[in-house]
Amino acid sequence: MNQKLASAKVIILFLLLLILPFLALSLFNFPVADDYSYAEAKMSMGFWTSQLQMYFGWSGRYVSTALLSLSPLAFGTMDGYIFLGAFNVLLLGFSFFVFSKVIVGKLLSKSELALFFIGFYAVYMSEMPSPVEGFYWLSGFVTYTWAFSIFLMILSLFCWYQGWGFEQKPNKISKFQKASFLVLMCFCSILIGGLNETLNVTWIYILIVGLIYEYKTKKEISRLLSYTLLFAIIALAISVLAPGNKVREAQLATEHNILKTIFKSLGLSVEIFFRYLKVPYLLALLISIPKILSLKPKIEPWFYQKQTRWMTFFLYAALSFLFLGPAEWAMSHSPPRRTLNMLCAMHLFSFGIMYCQYLWSHPNRNSGFLRFCDTLQTKYLRGFGSIVFLLSLLIIGNIGVAWYDLLFKARTFDRENKERIAIFQQNQMKDVVLKPYSDPPITLFFDDIIEDRADWRNASLAYYFGAKSVRLESSSQGSYHRAEIH
Repeated sequence: MNQKLASAKVIILFLLLLILPFLALSLFNFPVADDYSYAEAKMSMGFWTSQLQMYFGWSGRYVSTALLSLSPLAFGTMDGYIFLGAFNVLLLGFSFFVFSKVIVGKLLSKSELALFFIGFYAVYMSEMPSPVEGFYWLSGFVTYTWAFSIFLMILSLFCWYQGWGFEQKPNKISKFQKASFLVLMCFCSILIGGLNETLNVTWIYILIVGLIYEYKTKKEISRLLSYTLLFAIIALAISVLAPGNKVREAQLATEHNILKTIFKSLGLSVEIFFRYLKVPYLLALLISIPKILSLKPKIEPWFYQKQTRWMTFFLYAALSFLFLGPAEWAMSHSPPRRTLNMLCAMHLFSFGIMYCQYLWSHPNRNSGFLRFCDTLQTKYLRGFGSIVFLLSLLIIGNIGVAWYDLLFKARTFDRENKERIAIFQQNQMKDVVLKPYSDPPITLFFDDIIEDRADWRNASLAYYFGAKSVRLESSSQGSYHRAEIH
């Protein structure tokens, strides 16, 4: 037992070292694009006027626009940006931990829970479609990462309160605690609705499923779920019916086609099901088989019966469609990578659950394979599998790229950004021409200005630094610009 505990601690240490660059890269983070435009609106019109202008002229995400208008830039400083990336990594990690503890906390020891959580988070960071949009770009992490973190934590509390996880709630809950929990659930529904309408639709779907389940099992309608659902629907209406959404759609020239949306979303759901089954995740599932099988006596048989397995798959498929369908409808193309960041996490969680259900329900099927997996419990094979898993995390996916960016690109990127700021300070109220970044780090770099002085990104940057105008130097080959509009 002591040897297993020591091995777990060593693996945890290596996993923490692997994800370290995502924290360290925060020191080299700088604002881009939308960050300046939201700051410009707040500085030129004031906070409340800018909120009204955004709601009636661009977006119904009332919480998101308020937070973006209160960025460090809006107060004339960039200092906060060096902390925001690290804060986002820790915030999302904490929400993963809370969710993990509620779902599997009672099944695992403290060391096993720590290994499960950190290992899962490392796999997610390796596979997430866009670390820059998840951790470092202000508009991306406020509207998506913060929203998803709140969603995971309130979902965890919801599962704990309903007794749906393995972390059981206390037997006695006072009326004051029940009322406080109801207020918290309703408040978080308002927050999620004002941050991200896709997550809000998903939250409404989960609440409806919960209401149906409660009614079928207890023959009563849950007051908690009913009020929470009401507030979630109100938040969705405030967000979706905002006049600014129509203005935005007109500028994006979106075309709404129900059949196209359904078929493209279904096709992308199938593709994504396999897209995120990458080597590190598959290796983690493989070396976890002995532990998963050992947990079977602690699991109620109904959880891995055929009907429950099909229901789990249906719920996962519906969640995938709810993530992809609204984005396809609103933007007339596949969802942006920041949306897929959230779907990737949901996919890894859901596939892991279905994988465990399959193993528990088929003890005799593929017996040769399971006998092979039993050999993984030997000391040497278990150690070899762990080494291969750690190496795969470093070689495949975002972690190796993040380390390369930190060691070889981040300092140059930081110097070039500071040079740009110095140029602005020396050229107040003048036309400014900037050189493109020489080789920006993929993990940090999201967008840049272009050669057109009239572009909204250029105009916002010029306004913030007090320049007459700004453009990128001509013949900027290899410069990256995003193809989508937030």
